Amino acid sequence: MTSPSSAGTTSTHSALRGSSLLLLGRLLAIGTGVVIQVLIVRYLPQSAFGAFSYCIALTTLLTVVVSLGMEQTMSRFAAIYDERGQRDQLAGAILFYLAVVVVLGGLTVAAAILGREQLERTVIQDRQSAELLGIMVLLAPLQAIDTLSSTLFAVHGRPGAIFWRRYVITPVLRIGVVAVMLMTQESVFVLGVGYVAATVVGLLIYLPQLWALLRERGVIARGTRPVLPVRPLLAFTSSAVFADLLAITLFASDAVIVGWISGPEEVAMLQATQPLASGNLVIFYALIPLFIPAASRLFAGGDRPKGEQLYATCSLWVAVFTFPVAALTIGCAAVVTETLFGQRYADAAVILAIMSVGQYLLAVFGLGGLTLKAHGTLRSLGVANVLVTAINLGVNIVLVQHLGALGAAVGTTVTIGLLTLVKFFIVRRELGMSPVDRRLTRALLQVVALTGTLLVINVALRPGLGVDIVLVVLASVLLLWTSRRDLALLHVFPEVARVPLLRALFRGP
Repeated sequence: MTSPSSAGTTSTHSALRGSSLLLLGRLLAIGTGVVIQVLIVRYLPQSAFGAFSYCIALTTLLTVVVSLGMEQTMSRFAAIYDERGQRDQLAGAILFYLAVVVVLGGLTVAAAILGREQLERTVIQDRQSAELLGIMVLLAPLQAIDTLSSTLFAVHGRPGAIFWRRYVITPVLRIGVVAVMLMTQESVFVLGVGYVAATVVGLLIYLPQLWALLRERGVIARGTRPVLPVRPLLAFTSSAVFADLLAITLFASDAVIVGWISGPEEVAMLQATQPLASGNLVIFYALIPLFIPAASRLFAGGDRPKGEQLYATCSLWVAVFTFPVAALTIGCAAVVTETLFGQRYADAAVILAIMSVGQYLLAVFGLGGLTLKAHGTLRSLGVANVLVTAINLGVNIVLVQHLGALGAAVGTTVTIGLLTLVKFFIVRRELGMSPVDRRLTRALLQVVALTGTLLVINVALRPGLGVDIVLVVLASVLLLWTSRRDLALLHVFPEVARVPLLRALFRGP
């Protein structure tokens, strides 16, 4: 018979192992994303790149709107319905989600196309951005459907499908779009059309596989009559949307506010290095598709201690394995920015460093909010997020008026710090969990020391990118070695022990 502690360890290890494939996918995606960003930034005029970035940010916000913010709701309830064998409820939840996306997505697309001139006069105040939005607004419903497909693949233990669809096929298609734009020397509008087309092609490739999976699991079958669980879905979503409100504004409102107040050129300065800063969230986002179902299953089984172990261990892994990106984007920001994007975007280095601090905090402590969602404890988090969101918007508007894009970076990072403190309090009060254990504290102290050392070296000596990469690699190996016992890497991935060098490196004292 399996002991509770060993069962909890198994749940944690399963989530980490399953997420490793998604992590590899995100690393590939972030790599291709940086390549795409460098090509676009260097090719397009600053105003055109600003318009494109503005539309990307706005469609990200609209993706949440057209799905009513039900992405993580579906992840939670799909896992619970599958665990309990409630195929009719799962089928109904899928139908309800699709119906909402189709209706709200259609209205959103129509409003953006038919009301383009009104938007240009009142909100966007830039003709190029308004015209481009009329094309790229189609990404909102398409991305919402894509998120649902990834959720269902994750719930049914098919991370490989997510890997190929989201992290291989889509980036390859987008690189093809950028290549066509560069070879034909076309405008930013070709880029917008190409992004929409790439998303459609990706969906057409994998929707048949999703259909086959649902038939195999009995969700789509002659004997299954969908039952629409509208009330529980909307009840949870209403709380979850408030809980996600700050995250939504953090990732979408900055570019919208800067574009409204300062214009597309400042949007370009803000967004040029965004893929690099977002690299700090790669491991965190790779964990989400499997963390929420795993935590929800533990909640459904009434086993909170295992959920606490899952939360603490995953947070430690995020802190340690995100360090290389944080070191490059914070300690070496100036060298990285000027090398990749040129002297024209040199001022974006400070923005990159500030945003990366916030992204790293969000990655390390973001699992607290997901744990609250898995346990259905959202009221306190939702209320706090509404208040912090209001503060974020007010602070950003004031700072952008005086500092432009830099003001948005400062305001957002301060807000993330405030949110982190709020989550600490809520997780401890509502779940009785300690947000930061000794293992995580030790790792974070080392992260601060190592990143600070790299920053001092870069300010004093200004080494090249090659030297910085070597220094970051050495610092990362040192952090891994000193954290090897806490990570228990050889227990999660025993196959690593087959390599003598790695076995010696990660074996505990």
